[in-house]
Amino acid sequence: MLRLFPVSLAVLAALTLTSAASVCNPSVTVLGSPCVNSAVTIVMGGHPDCLGCLVGSTEAGPTQVGPKSIPVGTPADSFVVGFGGDQLTMTIPNDPSLVGQVWHFAAVLTDGHTVNVSMPYQITICP
Repeated sequence: MLRLFPVSLAVLAALTLTSAASVCNPSVTVLGSPCVNSAVTIVMGGHPDCLGCLVGSTEAGPTQVGPKSIPVGTPADSFVVGFGGDQLTMTIPNDPSLVGQVWHFAAVLTDGHTVNVSMPYQITICP
């Protein structure tokens, strides 16, 4: 089960101390239409044995954390902790002021030895 936490750059820094290749292969996918008053599912792809976080922000970034560049800006809006393959379903509020807003996501996963960061993923909120 995924849980939401305030983003802590110290936690991200602790995850990014190493940079060799790993089996985690993080990715982000969004299922569903990102429209107001609609549900979307955000999938943190990767190996199920890898622990990590899904970071989201309305700022594109990047944010430098230790030796890693996270393709999401600060302040980050959410910090989701889970394993590769975990997902979060949320409903975009029925708020017309959100239309056109761009949300940026990235996954950071570790196998306990190495850390990998996904390519950036963005959605634009539709009416």
